[in-house]
Amino acid sequence: MTMVAICLGVLCLVLVAIAYRLFKAWEASRRTYGDPAVFSGVLEMTINRINETNDWERLEVLRRDLRRGLREVNALRHDVGNADLRASKTKFERTD
Repeated sequence: MTMVAICLGVLCLVLVAIAYRLFKAWEASRRTYGDPAVFSGVLEMTINRINETNDWERLEVLRRDLRRGLREVNALRHDVGNADLRASKTKFERTD
């Protein structure tokens, strides 16, 4: 009976370690997923993939998604109610 308990304990520790590593990998991918700094790299890779595959449908999907994203960015830029975003704008404005 004690040998079975030891095996189950070791198995539980191994499974917890695996779950922890999977969670950390998932968390790292989620952090970079929403980071605007990686957008240009993702866009470049997407364009390269479209060039390699010569897939017109992917090209049209990319155009649609980019247009939708630009509309959302413009809506954010012109949203007067978002005081925090408007305040952060000052570092990009010219001072001369």
